[in-house]
This record gives sequence, C-alpha cells and structure tokens, in this order.
Amino acid sequence: MTETELTTADRIAMLGGGIPILLGTVVLGLINTLADAPAAPVVEEGTTVATPLIPVDLRIGLVLLGLLVWLAYALYKLGPATTPDGGIDRADARQAR
Repeated sequence: MTETELTTADRIAMLGGGIPILLGTVVLGLINTLADAPAAPVVEEGTTVATPLIPVDLRIGLVLLGLLVWLAYALYKLGPATTPDGGIDRADARQAR
C-alpha cells in the first residue's frame, strides 16, 4: 500500500470527525442565521433573555465529539505499526502507519 492510499481508519476518522464538526458549525449556524435567531443569549437591562433556535450546548457537543474522534485517530496513528500476523514490527515501530 502506498502512502497516498486511504485506509478504513482514515475514512472513519474523516467522516466520524468531520461530519459532526461541519454539522455543529456550518449547518446549525446557517440554520440559526436563516431563522434570524440571535447568536448567543443576551441580557439587556434585566429584560428578556434571547435564545438561539439551536441550543449552543448542542453545537458545542457536536464539535467536541468530532475533535475527540480526531484525537483518537491521532493516538491510533502514533502507536506502533503492526505486522500482518498481529505482532509489532520493531524495525518500523517509530514510523507512522
């Protein structure tokens, strides 16, 4: 396998990390903007608190989920390479997979 080929782990990390981040930032942000909802809760002189259409906690959770997937993928790539029989390749242990 060449270095430019994507493995299953690469594809899972791209989709599993990228989709929640794009959903939490771009898609839900666009929905809030098109719905004319305020960007964040605002208190003006103790009156009404404005709330966005999509809760901020949900958007933060989606972005953090994507970042955690990418962190797990980075830790996986930093681990030692394995041989086809399941052992650790000592000569290649310091190189990324």
